[in-house]
Amino acid sequence: MIKIITEAVMEKLAKHPKRLRHVFGVYQMSKYLAEIHHLDIEKAAISALFHDYTRMDSLEDQKPYLSKRIIDQYKEKPIAYHAYSAARRLEKEFKITDFDIVSPIEQHVFGKSNMSSYEKLLFISDFCEINRPLKFREETVLLAIKDLDEALVYVYEKTLFFLEEKGITPTKQQIEAYQYYKESVNGKTK
Repeated sequence: MIKIITEAVMEKLAKHPKRLRHVFGVYQMSKYLAEIHHLDIEKAAISALFHDYTRMDSLEDQKPYLSKRIIDQYKEKPIAYHAYSAARRLEKEFKITDFDIVSPIEQHVFGKSNMSSYEKLLFISDFCEINRPLKFREETVLLAIKDLDEALVYVYEKTLFFLEEKGITPTKQQIEAYQYYKESVNGKTK
């Protein structure tokens, strides 16, 4: 299945080399972290390959794959649409409905409180893949190797700081997830 998904992604993003490079960076990081954390590498790999499948599509092209609830929920932050449309296309076109594969795709933009290990893995890998020109990448990877929750706190801190600097209001989902993981990590270290 990995080969089929890889070919579909390469064809879909052929005219977007930077996006394709990013996807393969997330793929490599996801496989690496999945192995370290004893997760199913194939599940992590499929979610990583498909997470930005519809990222370059127009809203009109994505709408048939979006529920009214998702359209309404993210109308102020339409960047999230591609996560849900990609998940629906994976289900429809490749008949993959495994929660451990589909849900990480849905959650990779903003994350959420109480994510599964697979959701955490993709969220973190999307932030720190090797092609990101990110000064925080190395620290994120080191934290992710040690503890996914600690890495999540770090990713949310850096993301919220970036959004504040740019004058962008974070989503309620991002703020709640940050608080959740911060409390979770503080509970672990006591």
